[in-house]
Amino acid sequence: MKYLSRSMLVGLSLILASTTASAIPLLNYSGSDVVGVTGLEVGGIAYDVSWQEGSYNAVFDTPGITPTFLGSSSGAQDAANALLGLFNSESLLPSGIGGLCTNDSFDCDFVIPWAVNATRIDAFNVDWSQPGGPWVLQPQNWSRDFDNDLVAMALFTRAVPEPATLALLALGLVGIGAARRRKN
Repeated sequence: MKYLSRSMLVGLSLILASTTASAIPLLNYSGSDVVGVTGLEVGGIAYDVSWQEGSYNAVFDTPGITPTFLGSSSGAQDAANALLGLFNSESLLPSGIGGLCTNDSFDCDFVIPWAVNATRIDAFNVDWSQPGGPWVLQPQNWSRDFDNDLVAMALFTRAVPEPATLALLALGLVGIGAARRRKN
């Protein structure tokens, strides 16, 4: 019975791990425009990604919104690489991404900030290489108040597990409780 309890705990930990890792990213659409990503894996954690046009000040000085990878250069770089890989694997053009960049011949940046001071931010960008792509990773410094309609701040939030995963987790917990009760 001792080994059965341990195997149940291992199984439970595997279920919990599956809620944060091994997500298959899905593109979110509004009409024909991509407006976000669900389940993008960065460092073994699934994130939902959206973007908002505007300067760092306009986007992140809003109460309750903080850059996810602030203080972590490597985390921001990993996040940018994950987004870059998805954009290139899906052959996304700037003109198809949320109406942000309407012309595939112009520059287009998705900014993931990692360091901020009074006047500037350090960030990794997923940048459309002019004039015809592909998307590339570009470390860059931005003015905190730089605002351009071809630049978006990328917002990463931890993904919420799917209801089916939560149901499996609940079923596993009920099973553990039943096994313990039966043991006593």
